[in-house]
Amino acid sequence: MTPIIKEVPKGKKQGDIPPKLNDVKSKIMEWISVKNKLPRKGRWVLVHDRFGGFKQISTAQWDGDEWVDYLMSKHDYSDAITHWMPLPKPPKD
Repeated sequence: MTPIIKEVPKGKKQGDIPPKLNDVKSKIMEWISVKNKLPRKGRWVLVHDRFGGFKQISTAQWDGDEWVDYLMSKHDYSDAITHWMPLPKPPKD
């Protein structure tokens, strides 16, 4: 495996993580349990659900009372959606 940094900066150890990589690591999104927090009302997010017996990742919106899927259908997702995370920023054109 080729090292990312070929020369160790003065005052650093070989195992130190470069600051730029630390910044990237802190920006990695992680799943949030619906038991701990729900998204803002009306915000589209990625969700992990077990709807219909299948584990899947899709998009949904919390309307303040229940989840609404991308087809704007309201289903009883109360036990199906276990985690969510914000959508990533769209690509720059």
